[in-house]
Amino acid sequence: IAISSVTASSHILSECLSKFAQQYPDIVVDISFTSGREQAVDLSSDKYDFHFALRDMIPAGSSFEFIESHVDNLCLILPPGHPLANQGVDFSKLKDEKFIIASELDSPALYEQVMNICEANNYKPKIVNRYDRAEGVILSVSAGLGISIVPKSLCEVFGASKVEILPLEGPDTKRSHVIAWHRESIKPAVRLFRDVVIEMFGGKVS
Repeated sequence: IAISSVTASSHILSECLSKFAQQYPDIVVDISFTSGREQAVDLSSDKYDFHFALRDMIPAGSSFEFIESHVDNLCLILPPGHPLANQGVDFSKLKDEKFIIASELDSPALYEQVMNICEANNYKPKIVNRYDRAEGVILSVSAGLGISIVPKSLCEVFGASKVEILPLEGPDTKRSHVIAWHRESIKPAVRLFRDVVIEMFGGKVS
């Protein structure tokens, strides 16, 4: 089985692999972690059997079936000990802060969502650097190079203790993640993994 996953779904992927390995220990699973842009391209090919992806990545009317795995939240992250860490989110106080962001080219969905949040709060970020991976953004913030807005799940993967995390409120701060597979796949191993996923999440297959 070949699986492509965004890093923000790594904890869900780990749970699925553990459950699957308990039932089918002899089936080999290959995993590739991809950025938003890479996964969008991979969805147009038959390279992977499963995609742990953002819901928005799945094209409407496509050949995929999918099930929602979890909903992530975007959060404001600040360097350790930042004076605004205990004051709640007030965008008016961030106007002089250096802002670091995942690049539009490599993470188009995240970039657009972050910019929409900034615009909704009348905040024009002073962008000083763009990274091709969100984990690079978190590393830079932890080093005191600026602030950013990233998925909370990535902070948990790459070290929540290294940055100050402030939750963001509102519908535009949510990110729905899914597990998708090719509707017409006839591979026995794929069907077994699909059944495990459906059993685990018990939601409606779309």
